Amino acid sequence: MPSKYKRKSSVRDPYKKIVIAMEGNRTEPLYFNEVKKKFRSSAVKVELLTRDESDTRSAPVHVIEQLNSYKKNNRLLDTDKLWLVIDRDRWPQEQLHDVASRCSTSRYYLGVSNPCFEIWLVLHYEDLSGITSPEKEQLLSTQTTKEKWSEIYSRKRIGSYSQIIEQINNAIINAQNLDRDRTSRWPNSIGSRVYKLAESIIENSQ
Repeated sequence: MPSKYKRKSSVRDPYKKIVIAMEGNRTEPLYFNEVKKKFRSSAVKVELLTRDESDTRSAPVHVIEQLNSYKKNNRLLDTDKLWLVIDRDRWPQEQLHDVASRCSTSRYYLGVSNPCFEIWLVLHYEDLSGITSPEKEQLLSTQTTKEKWSEIYSRKRIGSYSQIIEQINNAIINAQNLDRDRTSRWPNSIGSRVYKLAESIIENSQ
């Protein structure tokens, strides 16, 4: 069976690559496709490693294999960055530690959202750093966070992902405000390290 990834070539244009493999196969690709459009630049190329919506292999170990396959079949430069975007919610601590170790060994960047990617979307519109501890505890429930995002989506009358991307700088600031322990491999309370990926895309597109 032929590989779906492009084979290595000896010559490559001198742009930076940011390659993103994602746990989700619907919301995350829609979001990052809009990010690509918003920050399109000759200086950086953002590539998304997507899966069919019928592909339910969303465990972090499967997602990291996408990056491994891409790395094996493409010529990469030292300036290129490969990112793994996953959720904290339903994966055992041991599995996340294993994936984090693999990322460190392979020099991949890790963008974990706690509990799920929707908390990153919420942060485009709300600063959660001032809410009470019980409220933060409630938002550690994936269902509660998704319900909160659904409520914001309806209240703000959001019609497209491009509207959400217009608030990406707010999301970065709000995520930074939540990220109290930046030495940890992922947020231990509600939050998202996707802000670091967003910063990288914006900075490299300028």
